[in-house]
Amino acid sequence: SGKPSLVGLECLSRGPAGTAFANAEALFAYARYKRAEPVVDQECITLALKAASRVPEDVFISVNAHASTLSRCSDFANWLCSCARSNSIAFNRLTVEIVEHAPVWNKVEFLRALGDLRQAGIKIALDDLGLGHSNYQMIVDARPDYFKIDRYSIHGCFLDKQRQAVVSSIAKLAADLQGRVVAEGVEGPMTFRNYSRSALTSSRAFCSARRYGLRSSAQSRPRPWLRNNSPAKNTAGCTVW
Repeated sequence: SGKPSLVGLECLSRGPAGTAFANAEALFAYARYKRAEPVVDQECITLALKAASRVPEDVFISVNAHASTLSRCSDFANWLCSCARSNSIAFNRLTVEIVEHAPVWNKVEFLRALGDLRQAGIKIALDDLGLGHSNYQMIVDARPDYFKIDRYSIHGCFLDKQRQAVVSSIAKLAADLQGRVVAEGVEGPMTFRNYSRSALTSSRAFCSARRYGLRSSAQSRPRPWLRNNSPAKNTAGCTVW
């Protein structure tokens, strides 16, 4: 129909406002330096699911986790299910986005964790596809339900033949593997219309992504797609897919 619709929310993490770690890249770079990805990932997911418990039940919820977190936390799937259960979130509404800037430490444990997540009905997404270690090997190992293409490849691709070729190849790969494509960086009605008219979106594989704020406090209104707040301490940002 060419009209945008709300599909899901990606819970984004920020550090304490007013500090160097308010920026997510700085926060997680330091966590990786300290080999503390599991601690930071689980704390962020805990806050995110608490905030997302007020999201309508027909909207799926996506959380981010390093591949190293899955490979080092043997009970990650059970922990995530327990966290979702305590916030009355059905497991089949959850998607875990795999983020990785370094090779997987323990591939056996990583694959076991993915299997446990799937068995619980939780979907898998690969974030920033084509960047870092989100490569073909990760696609084969993770067998994602969602292929998220970074905004670098998406931005202006309907006018750029090189970007268009990259995005088209990923879309074909996703279709062959029975996955869906999420295009990051499609913001604003005009940009959405351009993609809707593009041959790249004829299969309805692409969804829009825009950031909104959803405070983790109990007093917040549960309609994040109508608000655009500045991040604050212990705030879970949400991206509309």
